Amino acid sequence: RLSIVQRAVELYQKHDSMPDAAPRTDSSLRWDKDRVRRGLGEVIHKVNHIAIIVSDVGKSAAFYAEVLGLQQIRRPDFDRHGAWFTCGNVELHLIKGEPVVHSGKDLIVGHISLETYQIDRVPHIL
Repeated sequence: RLSIVQRAVELYQKHDSMPDAAPRTDSSLRWDKDRVRRGLGEVIHKVNHIAIIVSDVGKSAAFYAEVLGLQQIRRPDFDRHGAWFTCGNVELHLIKGEPVVHSGKDLIVGHISLETYQIDRVPHIL
């Protein structure tokens, strides 16, 4: 059996070799070039941070610092326990709370997708 990381590497390599999908012509898509843009899209500069609710800030912080190698940064003294990290161009904020986890067939999970140019190194690091 393949480990989770080996399977991820295999899927990444398979995806990388696939041809690009044909452009979609569905006019309901938000990025349709003929659609008038509204809202704050024109003035937003970048995503500042992503906040994730975690039940155990210590264990979660250890994962992001020790396994993923993110740098922990100073956090203001809020009324909630948490930890902040920098991912280079965006911050990750861990906030103590009860994460919402769906069950059964409605398994929807919030997640962060990370990209690497060195996928072959990932199994050795983990």
